[in-house]
Amino acid sequence: MQVCLLSKRLSLQKVWSALPSRILVIALLCPPSFALNPDWQIYQYGHRTWKSGDTFPSGAVHAITQDADGYLWVGTYAGLFRFDGVRFTQWIPPQGTRSLGGVGSLLADRDGSLWMGTTEGLRHWDHQHLIPYEVEHRVTYVPAMLQDRDGAMWFPPSQLSSNSDALLCEVSHSKLSCYGHRSTLPFESSPEALAFDSYGTMWVGESQSLIAWRNGSARMYPLPALHNNALVDGVRGLAADVDGSLLVGISKRGSGLGLQRFRNGQLTPVTAPGFDGSAHKVTTLLMDGRHALWIGTTDEGIYRFYQGRVDHFDTHNGLSGDSVFALREDREGSLWVGTSGASISFAISRFSLSPERSIPAPRNSTILSPRLTGLYGSEETVPSTL
Repeated sequence: MQVCLLSKRLSLQKVWSALPSRILVIALLCPPSFALNPDWQIYQYGHRTWKSGDTFPSGAVHAITQDADGYLWVGTYAGLFRFDGVRFTQWIPPQGTRSLGGVGSLLADRDGSLWMGTTEGLRHWDHQHLIPYEVEHRVTYVPAMLQDRDGAMWFPPSQLSSNSDALLCEVSHSKLSCYGHRSTLPFESSPEALAFDSYGTMWVGESQSLIAWRNGSARMYPLPALHNNALVDGVRGLAADVDGSLLVGISKRGSGLGLQRFRNGQLTPVTAPGFDGSAHKVTTLLMDGRHALWIGTTDEGIYRFYQGRVDHFDTHNGLSGDSVFALREDREGSLWVGTSGASISFAISRFSLSPERSIPAPRNSTILSPRLTGLYGSEETVPSTL
């Protein structure tokens, strides 16, 4: 059996036997033949938790990515760490280069290199050189990054750290270019999330608004419930649904807040039997390869929304912490979750479809049909909002 986690050279048996009983908290879900069946409830998956200890540093996990070689990279405010399937090792910058500080965002480039958004600015590691990038000659914090279909890396420079007037920046073939002007916006707002929708529009989630960037021009959509929310947490998560709408996670509860759907310039709460999206503080969103939406929260652990059904998993069920900072699906279909809790500074939990732990799905469960789209299985076609 091949490990569904990281390097295909490592067997699952070897990895499990080598892992200590105490460690950290990342959530792993397995690939193709072992990918999580979205028709199962979360508790039916095999679940294992590692708590912080000598194999992992202190500090909450804020970013997770997987590189082209299969290694998992984890960003914390204590630095950058690499997981090889057995242990975490702190990554030390080459001698003579500036320290990374804390790492709040990561992007594995398709060319095999690694981008890092750190408290000391944007860094690019090409396996030989650690290259710094500055916006307007200032150290810039990068809260989120995306790579487009042409290989260019995009990010919104944080106004908090650099006072940059740029709205979005792009690095293409090692050249940095910035676009737009924050001074033209009707109010002060700081970026926190980034996503492409199914039409190719880039969306920036900010403390008071959503900004759509398409064909070199920007359009702002103020969010009324976030009025007077300048430079504090607002939109923390974005995910494109396959029906063309945009799912928006906001780190506050209330009308027009929590988990919302943005379509045709309007927000509506995401709801299901027993679930009201506006009642939750959302920290991060992930749409997995089977079109199930994973929802990280400030104080309730994780939710999963699929075909109109919602499952919940928190510390009462064995999750390592109720504060979720990062969600990541690797290319084999595994899911990783970085958490924090009252008794531990961070953790990583694994949910897997292991034969030893799995429970058969109910006979009347339905299998995802590729003809069904969206969280509710709708075949609706939605026009672009721009």
